[in-house]
Amino acid sequence: MGMGAIERFVRPVTHQNFPDDLLPQPLREANPLHLWRVVDGELTQDRTVPTAPVRPPDGGRSLRTSKGVLP
Repeated sequence: MGMGAIERFVRPVTHQNFPDDLLPQPLREANPLHLWRVVDGELTQDRTVPTAPVRPPDGGRSLRTSKGVLP
């Protein structure tokens, strides 16, 4: 088995922008199980309040890269 073999079995999963009612209970914004979670670097059992996405001043028309902004 080579180093790339693990990629066959590991799959990154994200729940960003996923409807809250379709998420498993531990991941829901309301935190119905009152689990301890780290939110924005703070340990809390409170409900998570979703924040509005931050848009760049140009409305998202330019592409930001590590070398600056592309038109």
